[in-house]
Amino acid sequence: MAEILREIDEELRQDQLKVLWRKHGTVIVAAVLAVVVGVAGFQGWRYWEAEKQRADATAYAIALEIAAEGDTNGALNQFTTASEDAGDGYKLLMRFQAAALKAEDGDIDGAVADYERLAATTGIEDFYRDLAVLMLVLRKSEAGISDGSADRIAPLAEDGRPFRYTAREIGAALALEAGDLDTARAYLTRITDDLTAPQGARGRAAEILAALGG
Repeated sequence: MAEILREIDEELRQDQLKVLWRKHGTVIVAAVLAVVVGVAGFQGWRYWEAEKQRADATAYAIALEIAAEGDTNGALNQFTTASEDAGDGYKLLMRFQAAALKAEDGDIDGAVADYERLAATTGIEDFYRDLAVLMLVLRKSEAGISDGSADRIAPLAEDGRPFRYTAREIGAALALEAGDLDTARAYLTRITDDLTAPQGARGRAAEILAALGG
């Protein structure tokens, strides 16, 4: 009887954890997307540097307007055409935005393929390759796909990596989905024990650890 009660308690606890992840998952996605918006803001500042950047900014804005009107295919075509002649900064931004549009339109396979290509792109900073992997895993997670994601996210959670806190949260969520509570606790504890981690991330990690009973 004690064993049965323990199993029931464990199942209820995991259900609670899934609810917590659904609650906080949107926050994490929003935080990552904010980075992309930040890149756009930086490029907006560079807009004033030269005529070429002004042209790139205009082409990018046109694509966004087309997307806002609901014409995803038209926006993707605009991004593709504009990126061929765009400078490195806007070319990268357009590629990220195109992948995001595909995901939002339900084309997860297309988005994942775009993020894979971004992650494999040479000549760009590790920051952007890590961002591509992070977005790839998040988009797959939103679609209920987790195969291989744990292995992809683990390197991003290491000390010194730019998205380590978000990667640790995602790593914990993936572990919870797989029923690997020990790995989930390890990821979450790395967040709560790190005084340099964002307060929001530490709060979420502490809440889920409490639900885990550790």
